[in-house]
Amino acid sequence: MTTTVNLELKFIDLFAGIGGFHSALSKNGCECVFASEIDKDCVKVYEQNFNMKPVGDIKKVNAEEIPDFDILCGGFPCQAFSHSGKQKGFKDKTKGTLFFDICRILKYKKPKYLILENVRNLYGHDNGNTWKTIYEEITSLGYLTYEKPIILSPLHLGIPQNRNRVFIVGIRKDTNEKLKEYPVFKKQETIIDDILSDNKDISDEILEKVKLSDKNISVLDLWENFLQYFKKNKIKLPTFPIWTDVWTTKDNINNLPDWKKKIIISNRSFYIQYSDFLSKWLKVSRKNPNFVGSKAKFEWQSGKFQPKDSIWTLLFQFRPSGIRVSRSNYSPALVAMSQIVYIGSKKRKLTPREVSRLQSFPENFILDSSVNKAYKQFGNSVNVKVIETILYHILNI
Repeated sequence: MTTTVNLELKFIDLFAGIGGFHSALSKNGCECVFASEIDKDCVKVYEQNFNMKPVGDIKKVNAEEIPDFDILCGGFPCQAFSHSGKQKGFKDKTKGTLFFDICRILKYKKPKYLILENVRNLYGHDNGNTWKTIYEEITSLGYLTYEKPIILSPLHLGIPQNRNRVFIVGIRKDTNEKLKEYPVFKKQETIIDDILSDNKDISDEILEKVKLSDKNISVLDLWENFLQYFKKNKIKLPTFPIWTDVWTTKDNINNLPDWKKKIIISNRSFYIQYSDFLSKWLKVSRKNPNFVGSKAKFEWQSGKFQPKDSIWTLLFQFRPSGIRVSRSNYSPALVAMSQIVYIGSKKRKLTPREVSRLQSFPENFILDSSVNKAYKQFGNSVNVKVIETILYHILNI
């Protein structure tokens, strides 16, 4: 659905961040009567945009103090369940137990609906026991919910970001409303150019913060030479990570984990196979003082070569595991760790405003004045159009 509706329902916004839920629901005629967020920078942005200051720690809020409402919304903290975290789940004494504060409020206030969001790993975490606990808690509180959470990405809605998230929805049983059939979504073809600004339309201040440094360009040019050699000679690049630091070493690897041994052996074989080119290329590359650490590693995730393939036509990220190059039709998932994607053709990374578009926020949304804080906030946020889609689904619109 692309048009908005006037729902005239009241909602609360828990773990509100910068207001992804608020933006989606208020756009459709809903009124926010309570919000909670513990991050002071997020609170500032939220208040600037919605003229409403969220209270702090939800653990310290008595449920009876919350005004009556129809929909409980919450993107409860994901670190306890995320692949990038320690995956302690409910054993996490701080973030993992916040789900039970949601239950505490549901039990006392009994709203008609609930919409919760978390990382995809939540469903499989702890061999499914985490999801089993969540499902049993929600149903025991008198809500209809699906036997498995909904999985939805902006990419399913034609938004160029691959970001699968789980959504837990509920309808209070005594309302006699029914859950629609479990939704299944298909990824759509997208192109990241749809959300990009021209460099000339970006302020000098922002452009200076997002553009590639000369040092990084010098390293990328080395990898461009590497790339073009294999492309010209119609040689498929390896799917395993390329680690130049192990090409010429003879260190004993017997005590390393199997996965690491496999990568090292593959790298050494790759170097030997194409040593006529690689030995010369490596010698030149190592003369560059910036060709060290993760920048001496390379991950090609663009598949078979296309005629125009170049680092300067594709997308890439500087990651701890290496320079990762991918096709330019969509961005990898935004994350709070700020591994923002770079646009090869523009020789810069996405601006905060472009990241805002990937999360479907309106163009007039007021961003944090700090570029890095804005990246983190959008990386932690829910996608506005995704929330609208979930909202329409549970309300049968």
